[in-house]
Amino acid sequence: MRRMLNGRRKRALRIPRRARRGFSVIEAALVLVIVVPALKIGFDLGTQYARNIAGLNEARLLTRVLDAGATLALRDLNDTISNDVGVGQAQVLGLADLKQEGLWTAGSNQLTALGREVSLILHARGSDELVLLARASALTGEDNPNYVPKGGEGVGLVGFVPSDDAGRLRGPGIDYDLTGLQSLIGVPVVHDALAIRVLRMDRDVLPFLHRVAVPGYPELNQMLTDLDMNGFDITGVGALDAEEITVDTDLQADAITGTLTVDGDVAATGDLTVGGTLTASETTISGAATVNTLTVADQATIGTLTTDTLTTNGSVSVAQDLVAEGTTSLDALAVTDLSAQSIETLSLTTGTLAADDVFGTAATVNTGQIQTLITGTCTGC
Repeated sequence: MRRMLNGRRKRALRIPRRARRGFSVIEAALVLVIVVPALKIGFDLGTQYARNIAGLNEARLLTRVLDAGATLALRDLNDTISNDVGVGQAQVLGLADLKQEGLWTAGSNQLTALGREVSLILHARGSDELVLLARASALTGEDNPNYVPKGGEGVGLVGFVPSDDAGRLRGPGIDYDLTGLQSLIGVPVVHDALAIRVLRMDRDVLPFLHRVAVPGYPELNQMLTDLDMNGFDITGVGALDAEEITVDTDLQADAITGTLTVDGDVAATGDLTVGGTLTASETTISGAATVNTLTVADQATIGTLTTDTLTTNGSVSVAQDLVAEGTTSLDALAVTDLSAQSIETLSLTTGTLAADDVFGTAATVNTGQIQTLITGTCTGC
């Protein structure tokens, strides 16, 4: 009985011959027909994806080179066009030239991600226009790379020279004629990748205020509207030339030509010269003051005053002389208190007059403390 059972078990464990065989030739061929093309497609897609990433990085590098070139040209676009390049001419710069100008850092990429050499072309198409081209040179013997530069983050206007039209630059938003440039320097050539930017005097230079002088364009250093400093200071001024100056608090100056109106006080540590009218609440000048008309609401303290007209509601204290040059040194003087070493005037009207010398045609005072008075008329002396 036990033998019969063992025999049955052995027979039950046997695997049929049909089930034990492998793939047939037809089945293997079918697998190859399906899998191999799929692998090839996957490989091609991976290769193209890698090339696209490399091309995007190349476009970004060309954009950076183009920005550096624009910075260089805009230092003085007119001079770059007229002298550095020459109208109707072209110039080729390398990354070493940009590095020498401080516009390209050492250790930065010298080749693109696709292994191409980079250069910068400047083409002065006219006296007011400069075309910049950052070029990635096609490799020797390079066939059509099947890559068209596309836009992306950090990418400007980038295109390539197609094999079916070697005289044009084409790309997203670009269709530019290269034949004029090619006739000058022989490049770009087919399969070159190029970033392009056009600089114009009337668009990129003339509308803006410049911090340095641009020869031939003095208007670039002139404001065409009011400048609001928003509460901040203007410092380091050598000379200030203005038709009118209005100061809310304090003004410190050596010389002013024109009309000066100050709501607060005027304080000058040296001499103050105002060709027009000086109007202030209080005036303190340690040196000499020369003005045509001086109007002070409160009081004036001046070393030496030379003026045609002086009007004040408070007191005037002049440490040295009060004089005016010319036929009429002082037409009218109306003050409460006046102290001076020497006074020369045609008409003097004051409440209190204290002076060592007074020279005038007519003097009217309530109280006079005068060492020497020479005048045609003196009332209350």
